[in-house]
Amino acid sequence: MCDAFQFSAVPLQNSALKFHTSLPCLSRLRICKSQRLNVLPIVASVSISRRSIIRLALLTGVFWKFTILNDSAIADGAVSFATKITSRRRYGPRILSLENDINCLDSYIHNHEWSKVEELVSEHYLNAQNKPRTGKFWLERNAFQLFSSGVFRDNKDILQKLENETQQFFAAATRLSKAASNYDVEESEKAYTDLKNSYYEYLHSAQLKTEDSVSL
Repeated sequence: MCDAFQFSAVPLQNSALKFHTSLPCLSRLRICKSQRLNVLPIVASVSISRRSIIRLALLTGVFWKFTILNDSAIADGAVSFATKITSRRRYGPRILSLENDINCLDSYIHNHEWSKVEELVSEHYLNAQNKPRTGKFWLERNAFQLFSSGVFRDNKDILQKLENETQQFFAAATRLSKAASNYDVEESEKAYTDLKNSYYEYLHSAQLKTEDSVSL
């Protein structure tokens, strides 16, 4: 009977052993389920972080638009103002320095000093040594252009007026040079009058005064 009992106990031991060995699987199953449950808060936190990143990006864009870009515009305006002052101080005196020569042209024409006239108004001429030279007025042509574009580049009306007066001034200089080469007093006087008028019209439009040549 003991043998029978021992024999029948073997299956019980085996079943107990199987139950014992199955415990880790059950515990692992519970752990897996608990891990799946714990994943949900992580996913939720990730989604919240993503929304926060998008919100932060939008706020950064708004900040950039209303602060950084505005500061850049202000800085650009400051540079433009500095450019105007620099152009007026750099090129204004060069334009004003021609006034004395322009006033002397009248006496040169009446005294038939044609070489002195050409030294001022001719774009190209030959000096006493038969060497090509450029007249003084033409050497300062870029001063007219740079002054106009530097000081009045944001005022199209005045800029256009200055450009027209500059063209009239040098057109009159060309006419005077041609008349001087032909020793034509009458035509020289007409060209000189146009040259002088266009010069002073430029000074008036550019708001340049003779006393500015010292203060600029």
